[in-house]
Amino acid sequence: MKKPNKDILEHDRKRQIQLKLVMLEDKLSDHGFTDAEIAVKLDEARKTREAAAAQDYK
Repeated sequence: MKKPNKDILEHDRKRQIQLKLVMLEDKLSDHGFTDAEIAVKLDEARKTREAAAAQDYK
C-alpha cells in the first residue's frame, strides 16, 4: 500500500480553500459589498482558513 503523496494532499488542501473563498466572494458581491471590502474580507478569510488547515495538517 502506497503512502499518500504530500504534494498532492497540499494541492488539494489549497484548492479547497480557494473554492471556499470564491464562494464567499460571490456571496459578498451579491450582498452589495464593494470590491475593496470584498478584498479585505477575502484576505482575512484566507489567513484564517490557511491557519486552520495548517493546524489540521499537523
